[in-house]
Amino acid sequence: MLQKVKEIALLKSDILGMSASFVCMIHCISAPVIISMGYFFNFYTHNHTFDFVFFLLALVAVWLTNKSTQSVLIKVALWATVCLFGTSLFLHDFIQWMQYVSLVCSAILVSIHYLNWKYQFK
Repeated sequence: MLQKVKEIALLKSDILGMSASFVCMIHCISAPVIISMGYFFNFYTHNHTFDFVFFLLALVAVWLTNKSTQSVLIKVALWATVCLFGTSLFLHDFIQWMQYVSLVCSAILVSIHYLNWKYQFK
């Protein structure tokens, strides 16, 4: 019974990764629109708390997926992408185009988690 629960939790890590990365992409796309609306209405706020929550969710999903997959290519791709994603989040305020890097990394994480999810059910 415990083994079955552990197996389900590890398979759900790809669902967590896809969901968190997709929501992060929506956040990355909508944040500039919301911030530009703030300039029109005389308020400006961009709290990076959501960015770091998405990064922590991505780390947990990659770590759990890394434990469950057998593919070395998927493991390396997930860790490389999540490291680039984290680096781009920390450099958002200093290098403007890093926002686009984090958006692309989110899309890549969704793709890799989806490929791994399909690979698990092969």
